[in-house]
Amino acid sequence: MIRSRVRACLAIALSLVVLACGGSNPAGPRSGPPIVIASFDTVESSILAEIYARALRDAGYEVSRVPAIESRDFMYEALAAGEIDLVTDYLGVALSDGFEIASVPDADSIAAALSEAHRALNATVLDYAPAENKLVFVVTPAFAAEHGLESIADLAAVSDATLGGMPECEELETCFAGLVRTYELGNLEFEPFDDPDAILPALVRGEIQIAQVPSTRPVIAERGLVPLTDELLVIPAENVVPIVRDEIIDEHGSEFTELINTISAQLTTEVLLALNANVEAGAASPQTMARRWLEANF
Repeated sequence: MIRSRVRACLAIALSLVVLACGGSNPAGPRSGPPIVIASFDTVESSILAEIYARALRDAGYEVSRVPAIESRDFMYEALAAGEIDLVTDYLGVALSDGFEIASVPDADSIAAALSEAHRALNATVLDYAPAENKLVFVVTPAFAAEHGLESIADLAAVSDATLGGMPECEELETCFAGLVRTYELGNLEFEPFDDPDAILPALVRGEIQIAQVPSTRPVIAERGLVPLTDELLVIPAENVVPIVRDEIIDEHGSEFTELINTISAQLTTEVLLALNANVEAGAASPQTMARRWLEANF
């Protein structure tokens, strides 16, 4: 079932010519079958996959793309089955959702645990990028300026502050409960919202003072929101991380992995914010943004 489903996705992708953005291969063609790069059904995952795909194609590798895979379980099963060769994921959620292993806070520890888990799938976890897509606690610029806020720890000096979130946030270690316990914020209140779309408007109106948003959402820049530094890691690290089948690495060697790691090293959260904003605004496709970014940086 897994094999046939992935082949069906791949056939659709190839019929739509969803290859690594086109273009020539200045390095000359390399031997071997196409490297199949998959992405989740999100704008950001598509952009990341297109960046790695185009970089590999420009280096002479033959690349094909499988877009819009909705399930992480399916993605990893397909990786183990040899139907896809490279995926980009996020450290903490890859470990907790992909393998049901409780995530530890820091990136190096998560990467080590994720590497161990992927050995059973005959896959290798390459270097993680500086870029993270994780929930961050944000405040308005006016509230940050009024109280001199830069980090979560600074909230201890604020006499009246309320975090708004979905009802389950109140008991989560990665939300209100963890924030209060880890930073000893006895002064912090919680306001539940049944509608997630109502949280940010309430923040902007000053009805709440703190909210959680993904770190690579364009709304942060659009609204000028201030992400508070989380030194004690209430939220586990969620760095972008490429994962590759061992057979591909064995076939193409260190030159292949060095290229992937070089690309990853240049990906920052600010880069993802800008790329996401352009695609979500309809200004460019993931393929176009991948091409522009690579041309500007390599």
